[in-house]
Formats: sequence, C-alpha cells, structure tokens
Amino acid sequence: SVHYQIIHHCKVRHIRTGYKLFPSEWISASGEINVSAGSGEGRKSYLAALKNQIDKDLFRIKKCINRLNQEDSPFTVDRIIELYTVPEGNCTFLLYGKELLVELRQIGKVRTA
Repeated sequence: SVHYQIIHHCKVRHIRTGYKLFPSEWISASGEINVSAGSGEGRKSYLAALKNQIDKDLFRIKKCINRLNQEDSPFTVDRIIELYTVPEGNCTFLLYGKELLVELRQIGKVRTA
C-alpha cells in the first residue's frame, strides 16, 4: 500500500492513498513504480496510470508547500495535509465521476457498475 510521508519541523504525518502494489513493482532506491515489473498488459497499464497519478499527487503536495512558504508565516505539517486534502478548483461530483471514467478507461477498465 502506498502512502505519502510529510515531515515538517520534526513532525511526521502520513497520507493514505489506497494505491496497491506488489513489492516487486516498487523501486525503493528511487521511490518510483517499476512499470515494466507488471505481469501482463492490464497490470502494466494500471502501473503506468498509477505512476502518473502519484506524480500528480506529489506535484500537488509541493504546490501546497510552496503556497504556504509564499505566505511568509509559520505553518504546521497539519496545515500542509489540510491544503492537500481540499479539492482543487471547482470539483463537483459529476466532474469527479467523468475524470474517474477517463482514468479507468486508460487502465483498461471499460465497464462500470
């Protein structure tokens, strides 16, 4: 299970992602997904989509930290988590659903229930 560890002023917090990987699909040294380790095209597509999502998540975390640094006032690790967990922009349920369908199709899941 993949999670993000945020450390700021010696305080540690974790963000659970719900992303699932096998140990052989994770490169510990670089902290990245090994897409080629997937068994079969479906798994490789899933790993590629997951790698893309992790890159987006990390970019968003960095964006939150940069925003707090620009405010030029002290902040806590909890504030970073708070900013990260608030949806960006005007994300409605229907928009979320449409984006989810696109991502599912990219990983080969064409049917929805």
